[in-house]
Amino acid sequence: MSHGHGIATVLVIVISALLGVGAVPTPAMAATCYGASCNAQDPQVAGCSSGATTLEGMSDSGYYLELRYSKACNAAWVRVTSEGYWSQTGGFRLERYSPSSYFSGSFVAGEAGTKWTRMYNFEYSLRGRLEVTNYSSGYHAVWYTGWH
Repeated sequence: MSHGHGIATVLVIVISALLGVGAVPTPAMAATCYGASCNAQDPQVAGCSSGATTLEGMSDSGYYLELRYSKACNAAWVRVTSEGYWSQTGGFRLERYSPSSYFSGSFVAGEAGTKWTRMYNFEYSLRGRLEVTNYSSGYHAVWYTGWH
């Protein structure tokens, strides 16, 4: 019997555990807020992202902007995914119509991944905003979702 194979198996199990590969799924976390109690909370931490839907989405210049809504929490937020173009920066925010306010986030040039804002109660009129700047080419644009 070779001990090398057993060590390799143990290493695969340890590495898988560290990376979360093959982890046993856990039930979706129950929402910890509703409506006004969700204001300024992180949708992931508050359990609102589970089962959320995209009210409106748009894609341009390597960014995908989504206005997300959770029925369980009656709250909304903006989620943005970046492809990580090396010369572009992106700023995004969830805007509240009245009283005017927003939560924001940003991507630096070359940064890929997904980020999101904090939430507002869906009793407000809300929209998403994305601003992209390419410092190499001088490109600059701003997009908005509709008010929801």
